[in-house]
Amino acid sequence: MLVTESGGDHVLEITTGKGSSHGARQLLYVPSENVLYNPRKRVVYEVRDSIAVLLPDETKPATDAEHDAWTSDPSVIKTGK
Repeated sequence: MLVTESGGDHVLEITTGKGSSHGARQLLYVPSENVLYNPRKRVVYEVRDSIAVLLPDETKPATDAEHDAWTSDPSVIKTGK
């Protein structure tokens, strides 16, 4: 996992595999809900005190309406590559 700062925005990138940039997965930060969203897995991660809670027991599935809204919302911040 890599956290960087760019232009005041914190960017979270989750990678799989050793040294492989092909394993990077994009998460969406939804400012209006203060959550990170994984559109591939349709999983929502709560952000508490500016820290994303990535524990499996703390996730919730996204509804179809949330998925559609968040993947088309221009205010959502795309993370990763």
